[in-house]
Amino acid sequence: KNTNSGGAADSIFFYGNAGNTLVPITGDWDNDGASSLGLYDGATGTTFVRNSNTSGPADWTFQFGVGGATPLIGNWDGF
Repeated sequence: KNTNSGGAADSIFFYGNAGNTLVPITGDWDNDGASSLGLYDGATGTTFVRNSNTSGPADWTFQFGVGGATPLIGNWDGF
C-alpha cells in the first residue's frame, strides 16, 4: 500500500524463495529517491537488493560480516 489507508495493495511482486527465513529490508539502494526491497539472510550475512519494486532476481548481492547479525538500514553519509 502506498498510503496508510485500507484497501487492496497498490502493487504485488515476488522476490526471494518462498518458505525461507530471509529478513525483508527497504532502502533507496540506487539513490533515485524511491525505496525498494532487499532481503537479508541471517544465516550467511548475505544481503540481496533490488532497485525496483518488481519481480526478479537481485540487482546486487553482498556479504558483510558473519551470519546472525541484525540488519540496520540508514543513510549514513547524508547523500
